[in-house]
Amino acid sequence: MTKPRIAEPIKKLMAHRFRYKMSDSEFDHQLASMGWNEIGRGGYSGVYANKKKTYVLKISDRYDAGYEAYVKLIHNYKNVHFPRIGDIKKLRIAGKNYYVHLIEKLIEFPYRLGEQIAENIDDAIGVLEEVPRNKIDEQLKEYFGKAIPKYIANDPPMKEAIWLIANSPGSNWLDIHGGNFMKRKDGTIVITDPYS
Repeated sequence: MTKPRIAEPIKKLMAHRFRYKMSDSEFDHQLASMGWNEIGRGGYSGVYANKKKTYVLKISDRYDAGYEAYVKLIHNYKNVHFPRIGDIKKLRIAGKNYYVHLIEKLIEFPYRLGEQIAENIDDAIGVLEEVPRNKIDEQLKEYFGKAIPKYIANDPPMKEAIWLIANSPGSNWLDIHGGNFMKRKDGTIVITDPYS
């Protein structure tokens, strides 16, 4: 993914939101008029998609230490199971900070499948905390036995991603649930936001 930039109209809209005291619904309406529709909302941010774009906007009105720890991890360790992140902007508007991330557009899993993946990866994270990197396979086999999910057992980059998440500074903010696992068109599982 080439690194897209946050468009000037989005920056201007963010400034207008504060200046004209737009409500969340007015802001969402203005974004929708530009082709950006809300597709999700978490505790700190809203996520917006545009049918013409290959990325989504994640707009937060406060600093999210867990997500920023994950962004740092992604930039330090390239892994196919981490999302591709483009431009990141901290916008200071009338004394208030906004954080805008451009993230590759992904596909949701059906609810039950997403929850099953989350449960297995959450278990694997727990098993791999404070485990030396060279003991990953041994620890996973000891915990899961022959029931280790194929998408973990047969995928060294997935094992590496899980180990990194379990042993990085953000791990004290773990937030593992089905909504934080998505996939690319080729079926690759992407861990979107494992820290709260």
